[in-house]
Amino acid sequence: RQMKRRAFNRSLRQNLGRRICQRREELGLTQRGLTKLADMSSQRQVWDIEHGLTGMNVETARRVAKALDWSLSQLFKGL
Repeated sequence: RQMKRRAFNRSLRQNLGRRICQRREELGLTQRGLTKLADMSSQRQVWDIEHGLTGMNVETARRVAKALDWSLSQLFKGL
């Protein structure tokens, strides 16, 4: 059961990461640009999120959504 949960969480992170990457590119932002706009600690954090290697807490998700000119619900839409 725990393995299924991990696989689900990984899939969710990967799908969210793809959405973030796609939106960032639509807006013409680099990972570095998103890092600055979302007041994140490092460009590596953005890379990890976009590749589904790590998740985000609610505050980081809020800042990322704002930087991408989205609401939180738009960020998670369809996931």
